[in-house]
Amino acid sequence: MKEEMKKRIEELYEIEYTYRKAEHQIKLREARLHIHTDFKEQGCTNQKMRDSYVYDKLSTALTDKKKGLICPSLETLKELEADYHYQLRLYELEKDLMKQEINKEALKELEMDISKIRHETGMV
Repeated sequence: MKEEMKKRIEELYEIEYTYRKAEHQIKLREARLHIHTDFKEQGCTNQKMRDSYVYDKLSTALTDKKKGLICPSLETLKELEADYHYQLRLYELEKDLMKQEINKEALKELEMDISKIRHETGMV
């Protein structure tokens, strides 16, 4: 059972790494868009328009024919985040179940020890 949990933790770390990497790439891309975009040329006169422009650009994945996916889209990030939180919750539930099973086994052993002591002492 410990091996299963160890494998599950490794899978969870991999999912979290993928999510954090995608999140970092999107934040870098967002910062670059804010720095290098001439918003006046784009017709963005206020902050709301600028944010909308940047969000629109982040809504599509950035790819390069040679390198492949450079930066995922916001939708992909949301899917990765949802998957990460789902897998994390599953892990926590599995861990709780394992603790309950261990506690049940320990309780059975304790009850057996108590009944054994009662029989030995004649306090049946």
